Amino acid sequence: MNKKIERVLFVLVWLHFFILSVNAKPWWWAQFSKANKKSEYSKFEMWHSYFIDSADPQDTVYVQSMAWDSANNGTINWITGDNSVGLNHLVSQFGRTAPLRILGDINYEPDKWEYIRDVVKHPSVGMVGSNKSYLTHTKICYVANKGVIISSANHNRNGFNYQHNNSLILWHSEFPDMMKKIEKELDDEFDGKFHMQTTTGNIYHYSPYGDTVEMRFSPDDNNNGLEVGAASIVGRVRQLLENAKESIIYMANAWGSAIGDPEVNSGNKIKDSIVNNKNAFKIGAKGSFSTGVVQRDLMNDHTCRIASPMNDQHSKIFVIDMDIVATGSANFSDAAMLKRNENDESHIIIHDFRLARRYMNHFHHIMGKLSAENNGAPDNYSNTPPGKPTNLTVTPQPDAFILN
Repeated sequence: MNKKIERVLFVLVWLHFFILSVNAKPWWWAQFSKANKKSEYSKFEMWHSYFIDSADPQDTVYVQSMAWDSANNGTINWITGDNSVGLNHLVSQFGRTAPLRILGDINYEPDKWEYIRDVVKHPSVGMVGSNKSYLTHTKICYVANKGVIISSANHNRNGFNYQHNNSLILWHSEFPDMMKKIEKELDDEFDGKFHMQTTTGNIYHYSPYGDTVEMRFSPDDNNNGLEVGAASIVGRVRQLLENAKESIIYMANAWGSAIGDPEVNSGNKIKDSIVNNKNAFKIGAKGSFSTGVVQRDLMNDHTCRIASPMNDQHSKIFVIDMDIVATGSANFSDAAMLKRNENDESHIIIHDFRLARRYMNHFHHIMGKLSAENNGAPDNYSNTPPGKPTNLTVTPQPDAFILN
């Protein structure tokens, strides 16, 4: 090939990727509850409700939550109870052919589950709940051909308003294969296949810009393996924690602990992977559950602020190296992250520095509301944001800027 043509082609290819990088836009969106302890309906709840209401008549819709309220629910009958937004609104949608479905846990506050059943009162809306001893703990809003919201928030005042929670939306247009995996899992549960392993498809998916997304369900993608790198949620989380080079930041709700035999417990093993990492800076917040060996070792190693009551801090998040976010419904426990036949959970890991920075805003919001901890390692988180620099001058030079 002519050298001149080669150079032209090289420049065109380079420009193509440069333009893509300049125009690249987030393929996710994240929202967070304010945890303001107010009883009014929040914009966080409305955001979930409007997403459900965006469904077209041919879109299958799932709303899944472990806990509900004996009150109006934005995603079901709208915050005013007039069915103008939410699942009940879709019942009257002209030309609706695809199913509308609700998944939950019958045994967890059964009176509120029955309240939702009474609110729906329409044969075209299917409701199926688990009545087994383990929890159906997943929180998902799914609209086929639109996308999915993966969340830590239950569909009640606690989840949408009182607690710290996070929700992450991904779009069908960018992740059609992942949406098949998610819909297959939801369909299996609607068919009564709770707390068991079924084939849910690929774990690894990729954004339009090459970012890696890992989507796992529990118990489907667990193999009872505690070891680092095991084919379980806990195995993968431990692998990321032990390989962290710069920072480990966590927001934890329930953190399982086994004082008698810490070698066989996911919560203890996750704690070990954090504490034993001597390269990364570590800081976090956790609920007051498991005040024994886990909390003691974390606080002795680094700043770990405690939320009490435990459920005030309801997010379940790791931000690793300011580049990776691991989140979802799964608490740091055997039932959620290890076992092949226990909780139904969703867990997602996204490798995107932009998302990591957005989640750091959530972290600062949480930490700013918690008291400094005075046990173990000194508290080194400042609630006061840094002020603007003063007495700073910048002198431009031909090849550099000189800061004084």
